[in-house]
Formats: sequence, structure tokens, C-alpha cells
Amino acid sequence: MASKLQIVTEFSQKKILELASVRGNWQRYLKTAARIYKYPFRDQLLIHAQRPDATACATIEFWNSRMDRWVNRGSRGIALLDDSGHKTRLKYVFDVSDTHPGRHRPQEAQLWRMEPAYEEAVLESISNSFEVEREPGVSFAEQICSMSQVIAEDNLTDYLEELRNTREDSFLEDLDDLNLSVRLKTLLANSLAYTVLTRCGYDADRYFDETDFEFIHDFSTYETVSVLGNASNSISKMVLLEIGRTIRQQERTSKFAKRQNPVYDRATEEQPRTARKEIEHHDRGTDLHPDRGVSVSRPDSAGGGGRPDGQVRDAAQDVPEGAQADAVRPAVAGGQLMDIDRRATEMVEHLTRELAQQNRVDEEMKATNQMAWVQAMNNFKASAEEVVLRQLIYS
Repeated sequence: MASKLQIVTEFSQKKILELASVRGNWQRYLKTAARIYKYPFRDQLLIHAQRPDATACATIEFWNSRMDRWVNRGSRGIALLDDSGHKTRLKYVFDVSDTHPGRHRPQEAQLWRMEPAYEEAVLESISNSFEVEREPGVSFAEQICSMSQVIAEDNLTDYLEELRNTREDSFLEDLDDLNLSVRLKTLLANSLAYTVLTRCGYDADRYFDETDFEFIHDFSTYETVSVLGNASNSISKMVLLEIGRTIRQQERTSKFAKRQNPVYDRATEEQPRTARKEIEHHDRGTDLHPDRGVSVSRPDSAGGGGRPDGQVRDAAQDVPEGAQADAVRPAVAGGQLMDIDRRATEMVEHLTRELAQQNRVDEEMKATNQMAWVQAMNNFKASAEEVVLRQLIYS
């Protein structure tokens, strides 16, 4: 009798092949991937295959200790493959819809949400971070599609080489370099735009149809689909992380503006607040904020869905409550708003530059490996923001 590990491994391989062989499967996968973009490709696919309506997933330990939420009795875990140790093992995550509040400081589920007021700042951030020129006079969705073409082109080289080395026995095998490059770039660009638009609350199917993804059928082996999936995952994650940071900055600015009146609800001020640190699951898959919960931008389907084939085990019993860290809520007088915002921005920029210099992340690296440069700069910026939040805003 096959072990659960073997069953999940074979299930994963089957589902990867079905992404290319079944019409529309790739787009359906992208819709799920847009909501759980921090998970790696294989995890995204397994979550999609078992819970396509998932919006935010984490382990029992994370839900309990970080969010003070308990997994519902009788819920089914989503089986993932964990290669982090000496040998592959199974691990289980649960969607937020499978949880309920604990007894101390339960956190509600909220992920970053795109609003029309943020679109200009988001486009400017993408333009600056990825050195992509903007097109004046076109809509947000059209600009995302246009920018995705450039970003895919800039990050094509490494993945193209990997595809050349893995295309044996696939329908890509006899293609020359030009046609191979066209297929990969087209799919990466369209997948990036589709994922970003979906995560930002747009109906991506209004901007793409089946013909925009027709090259997927040439990726007819496990190896070639894996190259495409990993490439699409990495590039989309890089862009969505930047969008998320920009939106959180916009949200902070908006909250400061609402506090221009120094007299506000004392009950609100006295509520506990954890530090605005983005705490992620150990595999950096979740997008949960303990102070704001898990947010969703208009998902395609409601949470708490059914149990498709492939789910492996029943959930454990209710878990014990985890400790929650206390935190301090900021109090900002109205007259300080503009000065705090300016100082915070300057401090973040200065600290980010210092971290880049200390780690030798420079223009040479940017020219030779843009993806690594962007990821490093994003990490430095996030670290700088945490320092500034603690020292300037929450002090």
C-alpha cells in the first residue's frame, strides 16, 4: 500500500502535467496563486488542487501562536511536500476559513487590498523598482499588461537557459532559440499580468483569453512545466511584494491623515496593537499580519469551500492557545503628520541605501541579475521600514 508521502508526490506530478494538458487549467491555477503568492510554485499547485478557493494558508502552529486562531475540529489539512530537512516529509496547512477566534487577542483576516486611490502610487513604485517606463493616458490594467512585457523580457535569460536544458521529449524540443524564447516570454508576461490583476481585484479574464496562453500546451513534460511554473512564481512574487509594500505605505499615510484631529476615540487607542511587522510562516508562504490579520482583495470565490480529491488527512483537535505579544499603539498629533511622513520616508531611504552598500548590492548587480537585486532591495527596504516604525512612529 502506497504511503501518504508517495500519494501526495504522485498527485503533485499529475497536477503539474495537467496545467499544460487541460484547457484553462493554467489560468485557474494563476487565480489561486495570486492570493497565495508567497508560497513556492509546487506548494501553490498543491493548495490549488486541494483548496482552489484558499485565500490565506498557514500551519496550526502559526494560526494558534501568531494569530490566536484555532483550527476548526474536523477540518481537513492541505498536504504539502516539505524538502527542508534531510528527507522529504508531509506538512499540513489550513486556510483561514478553517479557523475561528481564540480567547485572548484573535486577529481578523485581512490582506492588503488595492483601492483606486493607490493605483497611481503602485504604478510609480513598479516603474521605479523595475525601471519600466509608464504609458500616459492608459488605464491601470493596461499599464500592468504593458509593464509585465518589459519585466518578463528583463528576467528571461536565466529561465530560458534552464528551459533549453530540460525540453527533451517535450513539444518544445525541436524549436529554435527564437521560437523557444517567444513562447516562454509570452507566457511569463501574460501570466504576470494575469496574476497581478487578479490579486489587485480585477477580472483578468476581461483582458486575456485562451489564445494568450496557447503556448502552454507545448510545455508537455513535468520538467518544462516546472520551469515555467517556478519562473512565473518568482517574477510574480517579486512584483506583488513591491505592490504590497507600496499599499501598506499608502495605508499608513491615510491613517496618519485621519488622525490630524488629536482627539479621537480613547477606546480605540487603548486596544492592543502588535508591531507592524509582517510575520510570515517559516516557509514564507503566508501573507498574514498579526496586527491586521489576513486580507483578501475580492477573491473569485468565497472561503470555506469543499474538499476536492487529493486532500490527505483530517485536522488535529483544537490546539492550545498561543501567547500573543503586546504592542504599543501610535499616537500622532495632527500638526506632526507631514513632518513624520517626511522624516519616515527619508530615514527609510537612507537605511535602505546603507544596507545595500554594506551588502554590496550595487548597480553592477542590478545590471547582471535584476531579480536578485530587486529581491535584495525589497528586503532591505522592509527591514528599514521596521526600524523606522519602531523608532519614529511607535515610540
